[in-house]
Amino acid sequence: MTVRETDTNKLVTCIVQDIFLDEKENKEMLQKAEWDREPLHLSINAQILGEEIKSAIIIYVKSVTEK
Repeated sequence: MTVRETDTNKLVTCIVQDIFLDEKENKEMLQKAEWDREPLHLSINAQILGEEIKSAIIIYVKSVTEK
């Protein structure tokens, strides 16, 4: 899955693990945001070498409207 950082427009390709999608609300929230083109808050575990992101895994998702 490719995500875009809204402040910088930088694109990052992330892995979405099966265990993350096993939680129904995570899968539904990602699908709804993708289809409706709405932003989400994502926590991403990334490995960076120099200035390049080598791998990135989505570990948490939250609606922008959640507090």
